[in-house]
Amino acid sequence: KHCGEDDDSGGDNADNVSFCSRFIGDNFDSYRASLMVVLLTFSVLFLTTAFLIILAVKKVKEPIVYMASTGYPPNLELPKGCSYHMFMSHVWGTGQAQTHAIVRKLQLFMPGLKVWLDVDELTDISKLEESVSDSAVFVVYYSSGYFRSRNCRKE
Repeated sequence: KHCGEDDDSGGDNADNVSFCSRFIGDNFDSYRASLMVVLLTFSVLFLTTAFLIILAVKKVKEPIVYMASTGYPPNLELPKGCSYHMFMSHVWGTGQAQTHAIVRKLQLFMPGLKVWLDVDELTDISKLEESVSDSAVFVVYYSSGYFRSRNCRKE
């Protein structure tokens, strides 16, 4: 049944007709309703397919480092007793922005790389030595004032 048809139940048909006319329109029959459902279904199917294609293209273009000798991504298995692949040491005043950019690029090119970086991991400054020993590699970003920094010397 569609808007405007007689209601055999004896109810108030005027309310149903005005409700349907207000939200759907007077000329909306079963053919048009079916056509609208088919068009909406194909629209959703098209949008879903387009979204999946865009995701696939982005994944293919994603930058990843490959080993020249093997052609495979590097093995990022952590050595026993280490929670991080590398500890990035820098002076906050002169090297913070650069080291953070370097670390983010490394993590972009090598997904799964775990780097200890102060803004991500530092909760207690007294545990710097533990953090260094918990990393497989110690990297120094040498910038102005590095050896004047007490924390850098401590690391």
